[in-house]
Amino acid sequence: MNKDTTAALQISALISLMITSIINTIIVIGKEESTDFKNFFVGITGHHWTGHGVVIFILFVVLMVVGYFLVQKDIIKKDLDIYKLAWITIVIVAASELAIFLFMYGIAMSAA
Repeated sequence: MNKDTTAALQISALISLMITSIINTIIVIGKEESTDFKNFFVGITGHHWTGHGVVIFILFVVLMVVGYFLVQKDIIKKDLDIYKLAWITIVIVAASELAIFLFMYGIAMSAA
């Protein structure tokens, strides 16, 4: 694999992970707030967590493929600092997970 292909894969994977993580947070909170939204995911595979996982997996793959082609076409620049992008991704994923934790903690505390 050449340097450009490796860079395109790395960049597209990190961008896909950032977007998918944010959407995952929205889905988790949305399922807790709306029975209809939760039932949509039940309708996909029979259980809301399995349907949720399938949607997130497909979204990650699709975004990565789209991102790869955007990098290859120079719509997204190949010369991005991969280490900075990785740290930004880590912060976004951590913030997304923290948001889910705080939301669920709030639900648990209000039920107590």
